[in-house]
Amino acid sequence: MKTIKTILFIAGLLILISPVARAADWSPEHKTVFTILTVLNVADIAQTTYIYNHPEEFKEGNPLMTKEAYLPLMVGANILIWWMADKYEDRRSAILYPFAILKGLVVARNASMGVGFSFSF
Repeated sequence: MKTIKTILFIAGLLILISPVARAADWSPEHKTVFTILTVLNVADIAQTTYIYNHPEEFKEGNPLMTKEAYLPLMVGANILIWWMADKYEDRRSAILYPFAILKGLVVARNASMGVGFSFSF
């Protein structure tokens, strides 16, 4: 089971990163912001994994992020954000910046509470 989860995680990372290569018509600024958002999403995934690997210390605060659902939900959210930013070119900044800022705040808050990073499922 651990091998399957690791393979799914690696596949998810590739899915998260691949839209940047496809976004040929995006400005360098928008590609950078999406890349930052993706890195922060990977950090949040690692923190959520850490939370579930240390249940005696931490509890996931988002009820949608169950142990079984958090990885597909987080990868899916990243894909949805990319799709929206790609589809609505005139609103790209308005889509990317708030999500990147929010994700940065989540990762920073988790870190301030002592949540580490873990990629062992």
